[in-house]
Amino acid sequence: MKHIRLLLYFFCLSGFSQGKFAGGYGSLIGKNYRDEKELTILYGFTSRGGTLLSDPGDPVSLSASWYSKGNLIVAFFEQKDGDKGSVILDVLEIRNVLANQTLSIGDCKDGDNVSVGFVALVNETREERFKAVKAWFFNRDKIRLEPWNPARVTCIGMVGDD
Repeated sequence: MKHIRLLLYFFCLSGFSQGKFAGGYGSLIGKNYRDEKELTILYGFTSRGGTLLSDPGDPVSLSASWYSKGNLIVAFFEQKDGDKGSVILDVLEIRNVLANQTLSIGDCKDGDNVSVGFVALVNETREERFKAVKAWFFNRDKIRLEPWNPARVTCIGMVGDD
């Protein structure tokens, strides 16, 4: 009985870890959907992009997509769930985003440490790499977003001349 209580305690703690940065969008965690139109909470948002967070041949397909509306950004971290579509694993809500800021997912690094799991709010400049204002890391092992020190995080910025 003691072991069952410990397991339940562990699962409760891990369940509460997701959604730490979801703000008012935490209710979407665990939701299955086939088409973003099913996510009525995104009415009026603009789809801004997405990226694959797992290897293309990986049996567990993880991805991230993000949306904006005014000075608000919402990003979903998802797993492809076979015929059911996708299930939302975690959500990131960023409020008060400035006009020159954008979200970078999958093309950031911390110093020399490169990982598709880095997520950063960056100021768009004319530099080759944008410096992070805020940063997070999508931990694939724990299936959740974790805070990250933005001090050394940079993301792909302006590449060449247009």
